[in-house]
Amino acid sequence: MPVLNKTKPIAKWQAPPLECKSRTMLIRIEPQKDERSQMFYVAIYHPADAEQPIVTTRARYKSAAAAENDILAIIASTANQIE
Repeated sequence: MPVLNKTKPIAKWQAPPLECKSRTMLIRIEPQKDERSQMFYVAIYHPADAEQPIVTTRARYKSAAAAENDILAIIASTANQIE
């Protein structure tokens, strides 16, 4: 198992270029790291290629994966509510 060097900074993750030939993406959802707290938050961009998010969550997630999973769970539970 590889050993991680904890003193080396991790490069900021960048989303791949937006390309979708069959349909246009309306929004982009990205986990972002808050440098002050070292926690992650979710930023939602509209339109998808916008430079600034239209809304963000609080920095409350311990990892980018946790942030993504929570947002997917929120979307799924909201989309499946019965009125």
